[in-house]
Amino acid sequence: MNRVLLLMVCMLMCANLAVGKSFEFKSSVTAYSQDKQQVLVDVSVSYQLHENLLNDEKVDELLSTKIKSSIRSICNDISGAESFLLVETKDQILTSLQTGLKRAFVDGSITIQNTAVDNITLPSYVMQAIEAKQRYQKVVTEQMAEVEKMKKQMQKERQDQKKY
Repeated sequence: MNRVLLLMVCMLMCANLAVGKSFEFKSSVTAYSQDKQQVLVDVSVSYQLHENLLNDEKVDELLSTKIKSSIRSICNDISGAESFLLVETKDQILTSLQTGLKRAFVDGSITIQNTAVDNITLPSYVMQAIEAKQRYQKVVTEQMAEVEKMKKQMQKERQDQKKY
């Protein structure tokens, strides 16, 4: 009986040590954009426990579930793979994730201290297509600039011919 009581006291003391301490949780979430393009979002969350939750695995499982559902929902609203390369999109994902996590733990059991979108990765075939499109756009832009230059040169030549 004394051993059981001692064991229970030790478990409570260990659990209380975790309360108020900061922890970090990292996750990689596979999600899909509005146009069904796969994207991998790496996220880290710093949090603080305020209640004796079941155990660390339970907290990690809870955070993982909330993060995955939030990221998947957010990404599903984003159209176009190229959008994920924009800083604004990363900021949008971060802001929406922070709001979602704070709303999920409004009971105060967990305080989200910091949230970061560490990386957004698109599949290599998508990146290759985006790079090819950018190269094409660069060539088109250069050709348009050359056409404009030739137009100006031709206009100047016409004006010079009119003078004679």
